[in-house]
Amino acid sequence: MLSGRRVVHGMHSATLLLERWLGHGGNLPATLRCEFAQPISVGDEVDLTVEGADPTCLLASVHG
Repeated sequence: MLSGRRVVHGMHSATLLLERWLGHGGNLPATLRCEFAQPISVGDEVDLTVEGADPTCLLASVHG
């Protein structure tokens, strides 16, 4: 889907997520699987929801 705006690359989003997760005491997950359902445009504010309690698996959703 083309948004017509500058978007944040998915890998930048994923690494920022990991940085925030680790900064709040989370463990580095054994596996990282990313699904990008919609683009995040440069300058967008997003909310991060982390689900589950398995320290080896980080399941997160980003909502704009």
